[in-house]
Amino acid sequence: MNNSTFKDVHLEMTDVDFRRGHINVQRAVCRGVVDRPKGGRSRRVPLTKRVAAALQKVRHLRGALVLYSDGDDGPVTQKTAEVWMKTAQRRAGLPVTGRLHVLRQTFCSRLAMLGASPRAIMELAGHADISTTMGYLHLSPKTVDLAMKLLETDPSGNLTATQQEAEEG
Repeated sequence: MNNSTFKDVHLEMTDVDFRRGHINVQRAVCRGVVDRPKGGRSRRVPLTKRVAAALQKVRHLRGALVLYSDGDDGPVTQKTAEVWMKTAQRRAGLPVTGRLHVLRQTFCSRLAMLGASPRAIMELAGHADISTTMGYLHLSPKTVDLAMKLLETDPSGNLTATQQEAEEG
């Protein structure tokens, strides 16, 4: 992603609503300037239980932001986040790129592979247009195979007559 358009979420603890179970994405920071998020509109993103627990765990008294860089207690920069990403990729045995955008792509693709509708993924990702979302949906071969198997069952989940014949013959 071009650094001139890169906007990090400027997430503050007050943006996290543990009681209602969502995050209010309403600010971003680009080149040290706090502004509206990319796309110019705020949105709510539901919290999973695991994310809520992780956010509870990182609560601190250093300041308003959710995350701070180690050492100087300053805000997390793009460079810091890329170093964190490279460390995580190394530990996971993945190719080490440091690219942060892969998290967004993985989020959207995993939701698609689990059966979420493109419209729901679009809302969660904060995309204004469904065509943007569709570019993020990279499916695994297994997911494509499972989609084709849907044609082999009737609405009640039973094998179709054609598949029964194929299995018997």
